[in-house]
Amino acid sequence: MFRQLVKKQMAEIFRQFLYDYKKNRTRSRGSIIGAFALFGLLVFGLLGGFFIFLSLQLVDVVYMGFGWMYFLIFGMLGIVLGIVGSIFNTYAGLYLAKDNDFLLSLPIPARTIVASRVFSVFLMGLLYSGTVTLPAAAVYIIKVPQTALSVVGALLTVLIVSAIVFVLSCLLGWVVAKISVKLKGRGFVKVAISLVLIALYYVVYFKAMDLVKGLIANIATYGAAVKGSAYPLYLFGRVGEGDPLAIAIFTGGAILLVALTLTILSKTFFKIVLASSDAPQMKYKVKENRVSGQTKALLSKEYHRFKSSVAYMLNASLGTVLLPVVGVFFIIKSEMMSGLLREASAYAPYGAGAALCAIICFFATMNMITTPSVSLEGGSLWIVRTLPVETKKIIFAKLSLHVLLTLIPALFCSLCAVFALDMTMIERVFVIIVPAVFSVASGAVGLAVGLRRPNLTWTQEIVPIKQSIDPLFTMIANFLMVALPALVFFAFIPTLGVIHLVILLAVYAAIATFTALWLMKSGVKKFESL
Repeated sequence: MFRQLVKKQMAEIFRQFLYDYKKNRTRSRGSIIGAFALFGLLVFGLLGGFFIFLSLQLVDVVYMGFGWMYFLIFGMLGIVLGIVGSIFNTYAGLYLAKDNDFLLSLPIPARTIVASRVFSVFLMGLLYSGTVTLPAAAVYIIKVPQTALSVVGALLTVLIVSAIVFVLSCLLGWVVAKISVKLKGRGFVKVAISLVLIALYYVVYFKAMDLVKGLIANIATYGAAVKGSAYPLYLFGRVGEGDPLAIAIFTGGAILLVALTLTILSKTFFKIVLASSDAPQMKYKVKENRVSGQTKALLSKEYHRFKSSVAYMLNASLGTVLLPVVGVFFIIKSEMMSGLLREASAYAPYGAGAALCAIICFFATMNMITTPSVSLEGGSLWIVRTLPVETKKIIFAKLSLHVLLTLIPALFCSLCAVFALDMTMIERVFVIIVPAVFSVASGAVGLAVGLRRPNLTWTQEIVPIKQSIDPLFTMIANFLMVALPALVFFAFIPTLGVIHLVILLAVYAAIATFTALWLMKSGVKKFESL
């Protein structure tokens, strides 16, 4: 039974690779292979290629007698990337799965259901952490003379890191689930608590990274001190070098932690799932019904759908949280930022404005609210389809929510930069306008991507939100819209000056306009055909 449940989980995660929603049939073998090949190229080719390059730069420390430091650095990087990639999969994929009630009604042991679900969490963590640890292990094995034990140690490091990611993801997901039971219906409070937990994790992580950076700078001086004051870190690094004691301790510890995690989840699964039930509570309040226009009502519907899902808010609107933080950072660190902007302006005319536009737009790319909005209609799509409203207004409401939740924080960030940092008046104008137009363009592109291949048959809401190819495509498209103009300006033609800002604004405006026109015509037809 475990095998069948795991197969179902994997088919759910990669459903868009296997099934063609447009033609309502299973994809051909060639199409499936091509889709997975493209996914592998994006994940392992681009991201993995970067860590191969980084590994080649740092592998020299092995010849200095500090191979353990090499594995420590990449192990920590793998842990943080794995946590970022899978931290929210546990809560949404384990406790909020749409088919939990169905599975619990079957004669299947709870431990089997839990094991199949958390196995998918493990695989997703391995996918993300492996893009760091696998290149590091491969470079080490190829570039450094090996023994059989050192090869085993390097490969075991990959699995141990993924086990640590798995345990941390399950632990944090369990904490969020427990909090959600106590704060049922208070989505924003859950999101705030989740963000606090993440912030605390990264504070600890970056403190550790500061220690590692100091050790690298003084590697010969502090090498012996680490063995005494941070022996567990040293021992972790020794696993990759094939130290038998380190391998035994960390392999045994990883197995014990995984077993303990599965035991705890098995014991808490029923309680949290049943407590998280969406069954209506019998509470009645007398209040006056207010009549509102169609546009406002549809926008209100999208907003309530958004705030009702912790997974939706955490994974699709991180920019809404970070943009104000960046704005406050501009004010607090105004002297430092002004100095950096002066250097950018000295390199290229209006370089300060171009740099600020790129920074603000980059954080705006972290919002992908429109991409899963169509898929999240799921089996209730018929409700909105039967309403006496134009399809254009439904699509406009989905786009409007993204624009509001991205444009307002972006404007706040831009205004903080305008009032706190040194730049010309022309740059101030563009720093306000360009991110605002980009907010519309990114939302329109995300909605177009989401409309092309919506998944209306999901059983876990995390699938259309994060575990599908569409959010990845949207993320890449938004990133390219920011990175390519910045690369062109600072690397190739910095003499354009203010003309670059004009072209940048025109490009974003054109993308927003043409994508919006497509949504109002072809997008409407696509939505009506669902």
